Amino acid sequence: MLEIGAGHGGFAHLFAEQCACKYVIIDLPETLFFSAVFLTAHGAGKRVYVYQPGDDLEKRMAEAHDFVLIPDYRANGLRSLSELRLAINHVSFPEMDTEVLRQYLRLAEERLRGYLVSVNYRSTEGRAPVDTILAEFFDLTPSMEQIRAIAGSAVDHITCRPTIIGCSDDIMRRRLAGKATRDVIDTTGRRYSCAFTETDCTLNLMSPPPGRLLRRIYRRLRARFR
Repeated sequence: MLEIGAGHGGFAHLFAEQCACKYVIIDLPETLFFSAVFLTAHGAGKRVYVYQPGDDLEKRMAEAHDFVLIPDYRANGLRSLSELRLAINHVSFPEMDTEVLRQYLRLAEERLRGYLVSVNYRSTEGRAPVDTILAEFFDLTPSMEQIRAIAGSAVDHITCRPTIIGCSDDIMRRRLAGKATRDVIDTTGRRYSCAFTETDCTLNLMSPPPGRLLRRIYRRLRARFR
């Protein structure tokens, strides 16, 4: 599991409570400090490794750590992993320099044998929209056109953070076919079910009680990888 930009580590902690896996975080060094403190304080019994200058990263990545925290300038260390089952980013992709974002996505694409989940607003501001850059590396489901057909101009609003799943290959797309639905949330708080087929997906308005969107998504993804 890879999280690009984990902030204080709250989501990583929640995910690790529900799914036993090696959880890799890539972030700015100053931000890794906060996530390292949080995960060490709240992850009872969890083994947390934080990169130190001079470490043999390939060797340390192979060790039995629950959390591996890597600074952005050592992101190439991902290449020492045989594969990634899942990658996630929420909110921070639009804050990144376009070329830095492409570097992360390129590294993820090389090792990803599952899905990339992006929960981000588009944030153009003179840059290419996030979904446009994601599409350079992954087959996106649902497409921004499908989301726009329902949400309209709200898609471009800074508070709209649609959930987009990037499939690493056709095999992973076929595995989505007929599976449980995902949710896409727009700026008004309405939720839409997202049903997958082998070639497409359909969006339908639904009104579930408010909940933790990402936790629902990951419970479903976790069940698939068991």
